[in-house]
Amino acid sequence: MPTGGSKAFVHRVGSFIRLGVTQPHKTFLLVGLFFGILFAFITPPFQVPDEPGHFFHAFHVSDGGIVATVREDGAVGAFLPRSVITTERTLIRYLPFHPEAKIPLSDITRMSGVPLNATDREFIGFQTSAIYSPVPYLPQAVGISLGRLFNASPLVLMYLGRLFNLLAALALTAYAIKLMPLLKWAFLLLALTPMAVFERSSLSADALTDALALLLIALVARDAYESDARIDTPGIAAVATVSILLSLCKPVYALLSLLSLIIPASRFGSRRRHLLLVGGLVVVSFLAAALWLGAARNIYAAPLDMWPGGPLPPRPDPSISVPAQLTYILADPLRYAGIFIRNMGDYGKAYLEQFIGTLGWLDTALPTWLLITYGTALVVSALISGNPSIPVRGRDKAVMLLVAVGVVATTATVAYLTFPLGASPT
Repeated sequence: MPTGGSKAFVHRVGSFIRLGVTQPHKTFLLVGLFFGILFAFITPPFQVPDEPGHFFHAFHVSDGGIVATVREDGAVGAFLPRSVITTERTLIRYLPFHPEAKIPLSDITRMSGVPLNATDREFIGFQTSAIYSPVPYLPQAVGISLGRLFNASPLVLMYLGRLFNLLAALALTAYAIKLMPLLKWAFLLLALTPMAVFERSSLSADALTDALALLLIALVARDAYESDARIDTPGIAAVATVSILLSLCKPVYALLSLLSLIIPASRFGSRRRHLLLVGGLVVVSFLAAALWLGAARNIYAAPLDMWPGGPLPPRPDPSISVPAQLTYILADPLRYAGIFIRNMGDYGKAYLEQFIGTLGWLDTALPTWLLITYGTALVVSALISGNPSIPVRGRDKAVMLLVAVGVVATTATVAYLTFPLGASPT
């Protein structure tokens, strides 16, 4: 017969399971924290897309840097401790796009003891991450700053940056799941895709960006569907703050502020107040994006240098011109639409696979069965985890669809302006 102790243990396990089922945000925290810490330490240093540049940018932010330096020769970056650069160059080796390559454990052990020596500096370029504002690097910079107080080695600083990035993204995402009045389990599965866990456990700017995007959606959904009470000033301020931060993470995501159009006018007390507040929210979001783009205009204009250090692959065509590409689109939008559609046809499968998870430098594919199973679970959860007491209006669905299409199309267009998809005007 079960003893009193075993009965208590079974009861605690049952309570834990019931808690996870009824409170998805706590399930997410537990699962996300376990696998996040696991990924943060088993993923080799700098074995995440563009992680060297993210590390350099986060260190620059910990120095108080806001906008990277653009030198006369077109290089974009900052003066960082020589030990930081040496650590990256020693450990990255030829790992990117070579999943068969391994970092010797002896190298990791050796570099973990390298002193920071913060005053001995040299210039290092990191244009691909310099185009981001400091906002998505704040958690990493806090972790790095904490380590610098104890004169930790650059490798230890990298791991601290990963951990603080993980904790910040986990907290914001869990809060978003808690706020969501519907589709909580779909949100949970979306936030636990292997790709999301992988990026959240790294120095990537995408970790905070994705968390803020989910939080903005959750705040809007709460205000639109959870209550008929009038939205107070702190409520609209919360939506505006998250939307501004998200726009500073990735300017294209200013478009997500348009989701606030689904909030009924009745929640604002009057149609005039509704137009004023929602319109103001959208304007300040786009203004924040525009201000950063203006501050970083020289970075976007500089010749692209894909890699911050280590072995360089072939550089992109230096003749690519953003103004010329934009002129080409405006002159023949139908032809550009054809390029966009052809690109989606050619690479759509790869995009979907990467959405679920392609690890390493997008060179380590997950098993096909896992991709299919997880993708199916996402679709099913989106279909069945709605709230029957919250009918989503047809107009709201149209707004959501238009915003989603707008984000995808704008993101693809921004990519085309610097990396032409299938054709070039020259």
